[in-house]
Amino acid sequence: MAPTKNKRKNKGRSPIAKTIVNNEPMMANGLTPWSMCGVAEERLMSCKPSVTLTNPVPPSAACCSAISGADLSCLCSKKSLLAALGLDPNQATQLPAKCNIKTTVRC
Repeated sequence: MAPTKNKRKNKGRSPIAKTIVNNEPMMANGLTPWSMCGVAEERLMSCKPSVTLTNPVPPSAACCSAISGADLSCLCSKKSLLAALGLDPNQATQLPAKCNIKTTVRC
């Protein structure tokens, strides 16, 4: 894809939307669409019900497993992107404690 085409296609989109758009060819090839901070999209999305703005639920075992393998400092640096996705950054920063994951990282 030509760089100018990507720029037009991405104009006005959030950083997450840009990432997803830029990875469309990868998805067509059957590769993992994206990962963030060492966690694949599918695993990270298992935490979505626990970090929604309304009616969050306790994190599942799959979510806790994903968080335990993540680079938590990296996830903290992405915290501001969550609100754009309709997710609660405060709920997200509480996931390690809710999953009983010991960490020294503070967001």
